[in-house]
Amino acid sequence: MAELTKPGTIERDRLIAWALGTFHAGVLLVTLILLLHVTGGLASLLGGLNTASGLALFAVLWVTTVWSTHRTLQGALGPALQNEIPIYQLVGRAVWRGGINGAAFLGGAGLILAIPIVLSGSGSAIYSLLAGGLVLGTFGLLGAFLLGCLVGLLFAGIDVLLLMAARALLESP
Repeated sequence: MAELTKPGTIERDRLIAWALGTFHAGVLLVTLILLLHVTGGLASLLGGLNTASGLALFAVLWVTTVWSTHRTLQGALGPALQNEIPIYQLVGRAVWRGGINGAAFLGGAGLILAIPIVLSGSGSAIYSLLAGGLVLGTFGLLGAFLLGCLVGLLFAGIDVLLLMAARALLESP
């Protein structure tokens, strides 16, 4: 625990969380776009989004993913990137935080997509939004949490391999 107070260690951990979180957000976005393209849903999705909504959705994805990655790695790395906690505990954190990230992103995306509906002022659209929010708040968040857990498990494996490679580079002459 004393290693966390050494100068530069906290900043290094933030940089690692930022880099891995940004990598995760980018991979998630590219994967989603490829899946939508293959299934033929990309054109209709892009037709319904404007630049501000798309940018806001990406911002929510990026912020929740970097935050979740930071929480996963908090206190997990020592001075030479060695694990301060057992791998199974790190993977468990990643699975849990992945689930929280999935639910947080879905909630944020729902709010962003609801803004134009609320601003339209249409009574029937607002009732539809409330009904959709009720379904999203129950089944959608549970599904997003479970999917996020699976994605967190996948990224935990990738991150462990990346950190092992970084350690090997640090130890090589």
